[in-house]
Amino acid sequence: MEDWSRGLDWVQWLLSGIRRRRDHLHFLPAGGGPMRQVRADWDVFVSQRLPEVLTPQLMRAWQAVLHNDLNALQHADHAFSGRLDGSEAEASKEAGRLLFKATRQARYQGVLGHYRRACESGQSPGHFLTAWAAVAHFFQLSLTNLVSEYLRLEWSLATRAQVDAALPVDLARLVADLLKPQLAEIRVVA
Repeated sequence: MEDWSRGLDWVQWLLSGIRRRRDHLHFLPAGGGPMRQVRADWDVFVSQRLPEVLTPQLMRAWQAVLHNDLNALQHADHAFSGRLDGSEAEASKEAGRLLFKATRQARYQGVLGHYRRACESGQSPGHFLTAWAAVAHFFQLSLTNLVSEYLRLEWSLATRAQVDAALPVDLARLVADLLKPQLAEIRVVA
């Protein structure tokens, strides 16, 4: 459990381009305040924005990819655009583009490759969460790893200049709490 809580090193490498080039994705703490303010902003993010908007998007995208349904994936991507303001949407699309760049040379991409081409041709926005679900599925990450690594990325972007930057929550419990209401709606077909 301790190893899991630190994250997957190769996933950290995969997301390193986003860490280098983006200052945030969907979590943007109030301007450069002390760590206690960042943690307070994180608590609001975790209790509101994450369960209301972001986790449902991850779940819709994950479900579409799981069923190899490019149309559903693109539909989820377009619908997500309506849930974001202009600057958040642009940040999300840029992070999606960076993620696509990191995975471009992989072989036999399936729905990830089709989705990338749809984004590149302007048929889909290419939001990070949608792209991340496709990439995570391609690399056979579990749903819990998908959510956990996304949360680690958000936290690391927000706290890169902070000295005491350990995640302020029990990540396993947070992921379980986020997924519990969503899992009731999922129907997995074997």
